[in-house]
Amino acid sequence: MAIIIDIILDNYPHTSTFIWLNSLFYVTADSFIFIYYKYLIEFKYYYFMDILLAEGIIHLSLTIVSFFILLLVQNLNDSKTLLSDFSDYYEEFGIGKMILCFFLYLIFKGMFIGFLDFLIVNELTPNYVIIAFVLTKIPASIIENEGNNRWFILILSLFQIIFLLFYLEILEYNFCSLNKNTKRNIRDRERIQKSIDEEDISNGRDSEIIIKGYDVSKGFQNQDESMIELVEGKKEDNENEDN
Repeated sequence: MAIIIDIILDNYPHTSTFIWLNSLFYVTADSFIFIYYKYLIEFKYYYFMDILLAEGIIHLSLTIVSFFILLLVQNLNDSKTLLSDFSDYYEEFGIGKMILCFFLYLIFKGMFIGFLDFLIVNELTPNYVIIAFVLTKIPASIIENEGNNRWFILILSLFQIIFLLFYLEILEYNFCSLNKNTKRNIRDRERIQKSIDEEDISNGRDSEIIIKGYDVSKGFQNQDESMIELVEGKKEDNENEDN
């Protein structure tokens, strides 16, 4: 749906190949990074705030290094663009607004949004982080365009949201067994099977073991009985030898 919207807006001819590839790489890399974070949380049992702290330290280090490299390159090229922009901003807005913008950016984008991203990964899945990023682009696309384009984007965005509701299993297809393997129904079957197993154990009955539609519990039961008979036979032989 996002690609269709870009085609309607005629974005591809006006976007350089480098920017397009950079965006594709950014989204792909971001997806794999959040998958790795989920792996650390689910299987390595790291606390998500510890991962967020480590990510913040790495980002801060890379930003500082990039800043000094940029200053060095501009100094070698006799270009003071970065320092000039900083000086112009200071002269126009003053030190008070600069400090205020810094702390607002630090709190809301650096801490608040980062915390929400990791909270989503911790409680849900990385899918929700990427989907949230996509959904934030919809209002801007609708507002910035006019005429027929605005209506096309609005209609496609509504379809996109509906598809996401089914993809995230917030809505379900309750026909033709299409909702059989949703997370909710899988959990329900697991809970029912667990209660049956507990009831069988409490009543002294062996629970059924089903693999690919075949009940193999009787096979295990026969195997256990054969082992018991073999052990008892060996005991009788040993007793006869002792006698």
